[in-house]
Amino acid sequence: MKNSALVEQSPARRSTRSLLPVQTASQPEIAHRLRAIEEAAVVQSIGGTPLVRLRTLERHLGLPASIELHLKTEWVNPGGSIKDRTALSIVRAAVASNDLKPAQRLIDATSGNTGIAYAMLGAALGIPVTLVVPDSASLERKTTLAAYGAEVVFSDPYEGSDG
Repeated sequence: MKNSALVEQSPARRSTRSLLPVQTASQPEIAHRLRAIEEAAVVQSIGGTPLVRLRTLERHLGLPASIELHLKTEWVNPGGSIKDRTALSIVRAAVASNDLKPAQRLIDATSGNTGIAYAMLGAALGIPVTLVVPDSASLERKTTLAAYGAEVVFSDPYEGSDG
């Protein structure tokens, strides 16, 4: 699969995948699912973050007038980070390619904001989400994932998100 997140498949499907005909969704069905994603309020609030000029810092650094410093305020995304954009792009691509079918579970190993973004999108779009998270993750992060309804599997903190 091209995306970083894995999509759950039953063991029987994995073992006989090449023997069974592949069921694909029709283009109108996929288009309908993509429209539903785009119409979700949380999706509409991702991106379009303000760009703020840092004039005080420009003066403090003594920059010439021809050089401007700007800051992109990605923390105003609904999940609080730029990773909302990444997760949305991956979910869109997985739906568009029919790698993520209705009722399938999105599974990913994460220790950061991408997991929060997946959990948020899963809650908003009705996609079940399982995240493998190091047991050493902050209480705030664990609470946020649980609040979004993600299933959280804890891994050995010494192995990080790869554990």
